[in-house]
Parts: sequence; structure tokens; C-alpha cells
Amino acid sequence: MMWRILTHVHRRVRVWGRFIGARRGNVAITFAFSLIPMLILVGVAVDYGRANSVKAAMQVALDSTVLALSKNAAILTADQIQVSAQDYFKAVFTRPEAENVKITATYSNATGSQMVITSSADMATEFLGMIGYKTFHITANATAKWGASRLRVALVLDTTGSMSSNGKIDALKTATKKLLSQLKSAASVDGDVYVSIIPFAKDVRIEPNYAAPWDDWVYWDNNAKTDPTSWDATHGTCSTSNSILTRNNCRGICSISGNNSESTCTAAGVCSISGYSTNSSCTAAGTCSISGKSNQSACTAAGTCSISGHSTQSSCTSAGVCSKSQFTTQSKCIEKSGTWTAGVWTAGIWTPGVWTAGSWTPGIWTPDLTSRTEWTGCVTDRGPVPPNRPPSGGNAYDQTVNPASLADDDSRFPPDEKATCPPAMMELTYDWPAMNDLVDGLTTNSTDRARVGLAITRRRRAVYGTSQSYRLRLH
Repeated sequence: MMWRILTHVHRRVRVWGRFIGARRGNVAITFAFSLIPMLILVGVAVDYGRANSVKAAMQVALDSTVLALSKNAAILTADQIQVSAQDYFKAVFTRPEAENVKITATYSNATGSQMVITSSADMATEFLGMIGYKTFHITANATAKWGASRLRVALVLDTTGSMSSNGKIDALKTATKKLLSQLKSAASVDGDVYVSIIPFAKDVRIEPNYAAPWDDWVYWDNNAKTDPTSWDATHGTCSTSNSILTRNNCRGICSISGNNSESTCTAAGVCSISGYSTNSSCTAAGTCSISGKSNQSACTAAGTCSISGHSTQSSCTSAGVCSKSQFTTQSKCIEKSGTWTAGVWTAGIWTPGVWTAGSWTPGIWTPDLTSRTEWTGCVTDRGPVPPNRPPSGGNAYDQTVNPASLADDDSRFPPDEKATCPPAMMELTYDWPAMNDLVDGLTTNSTDRARVGLAITRRRRAVYGTSQSYRLRLH
């Protein structure tokens, strides 16, 4: 606006300059005309100074207003903020020359809390009106920012066996609840402070819906890595039994009762002839279709004739009977229209003993994958199966807090459903009563091994973006 005013004045001065340069006027007229631009310049300075004074007062009032409102902005509605801003500003800004005063106040907390207040007003001019500028439009704004980032805290609470002595677990609960109270007081509004709680001992109970690479179900599916206490080793079926078993008790069965191992089963057998307990004696033995014949040669040499009274094959086949019993020779029988039936010799049949070796059927354990929905999220130390878990050296995953990897089964967290598993860890929340209830329910675990708790803490920081972690343990 000032630039436009000076431009206008400049044009006027040029016109008056031509009058002053004219030699046909008189001195009095020239002097009279020269007073006009000087008066306009003086008026510009006076009106502009008044406008600056109003703007300065407006800025002071806005600064005071934005600071006053920022204390309670988080708990006020948008309408309440607007009304409060107008009331406070008008109480501080007392310049009667300012007209049509307007106030706009906005609050946001997307990336930290911020209050912005803008104001505008009109001021009537006293001198510039003679050249067409009757009012000055004055604007100002003020901004207050605070709480650039919200607080995220993870409380890692030691519930191992050593915490059961000397009142340590009770002291831990007291200290934790006191810290929770302080964190709650630091929050102006829900969401300013989030807290997660991770009780840990030998085991940590995570959220059961988290899948690979954190939870190592694949690890337990591998029969070469047998842990009889794992989830999949205690939830499944055995191919050789209808009883409720564990993988450790899923054994093979033998076709011959009394043989509980593959080696004894295949070494054993049964003979088709009773009384023989070895393969050699069984196959050397046999039975004859003719009683009283105990060896193969005697059996096959003997026989029976269809006509009684004949004990040799030759006498049997040369003998016969006529359908007309009164005739005893073949020729006479046929002559008298009878039917002659020659004797039939049946040799003895030798049946050797047959040895049937024992057949071993190995037990196959099939984990019940549907049972994993019953898992409540308990995991234990990473590394090879017990007793080598947790390992040391380069594979000490929990001690070094190395991340889990799909390429390395040992680096993943094995499910370990135990009655001694601590309560489930709590996600980032501002549910203060629930956090206090969790702390009140903490008990100590008999096993004093805590490495997995430290690893899970880092996991939560990666998943939830936790900015600060506190490991609470009393010694």
C-alpha cells in the first residue's frame, strides 16, 4: 500500500513541478501549490505511523492470546478455542481506532501441538483520504508450537526367580506404578504418552497372532530337531496309536508282539509249524499229508490207494472195482456191461515250514496345525534344542539381540507353552487402569534366565516404534 501511495504522490509532484517551472505565474501562486505535496507527505507519515502503532498493539495482543490458549488447547473444542481467543484478544487489544476486528484461532496436533491465531482490522485515515485512501487494512498472526514428538515408553519388567526374594517383586510393582502415574500426569491429552509393558523371565508371552519370522513353527516341524516339550511335540497324532501321546512317545510297532524295537522285531519271526523258533529249524521242518511220515523222502514215497488193501502204486493202479460187484475182473465186468474203475494212487505231499520274519512299522508323528490357534503366545530362548539353548558365541541370538531371520531357524523364537509363562505383554497404549492391573498381577517365575526378554524388547521397538525403553529389575 505504501508503494502505491508514493507512486501517486510522485505523479502529483511531477505535475506541480511543471507549474513551478512555468515562468508566466507569480511567486505566491507557485508557493501555494508547493504546499500541497508537502502536506500530503506529512499526512502519509502520520497515517502510516498510526497504522504501525495499531499493528504493533495487535501483535502483542495476539502473542499473549496464543500463549494463554496453548495451555488448555488440547482439551477444548474448536468452537471453545475460537470463543476464548476472541474474549482474550479483545480484553488485551484496546485500540478504538481499529474497526471491524476479526479473530481466527486454529489448533492441530498432527505432528506436535500447534496453535495459530490470525487477526485483521481496518483503520480510518486522517490525511490520505484527500487522495482516495480512506482506510488501512491491518493483519497480524501468532503461532505457538509445543510437544514436537509424543512420548513412547516400553517398560521391561523382570519377573525371574531372583525377584521373589527380599520383597523385590513388590518393590518393582510399586516403582512401576509410580512411574506410570508420572507418565500419565505428563500427558495433556490421551495419546501424548503411550506405554507398553513386557514382563519377562525364561519365557515371554507375545501376541499369538504374530507369525514368521518371529515365531518358529517351522523349527518344530523339522523332525531332525526334536524337542519333546515343544508345542508341536505335544499337540498331534501318532500313526501307530489311537491313544493321546506326545511325539517323544510315538514309537513304532512290530507285527510280532513283545518286540519294541526295530532290531529285535526284524530278528524275530513266526513259523507256520508250531514248535520252531528259528528260521533254519522252521524251513528244515515240514508236514506230510500222510500221517506218520516225518521227512520229505518218506512222505513222497508213500501214498494211498482209492481201493483199500493196496499199499503200493503198482498194485493200486492194476487193481479195480466193477459196478457189478459179482464180477472181480475187468474183462468179465465189461463183458457183462458193467463199469470198471481202476485204482487211483495218491502220493504223499510234503509241506515244508515257512518262516515269517517280524515286520516293523515306524511311528510317524503329525503335528496338529489347527491346535496352534490355542497357543497363547509363550516363546522362549532362541537357539538349538535343549540342553544347548541358549547357545553362546556367535549364535547367542538373545544375548546379542540379533534379529530373527527366515534363513536361520535357530534365530527365531520357539513357541514354549508353559504354565510358568509371564502374563502377556501389553501393546503401546494409554489405558492406565489396564496397565496398573497388569502390574498388580505380576508373579515371579522359578527360572532365572532372562535373555529372551531383552530380545523381545528390541522386537517391540522395531514393530511399534518405541522411542524409550526401561528395564526394571531390583538387585
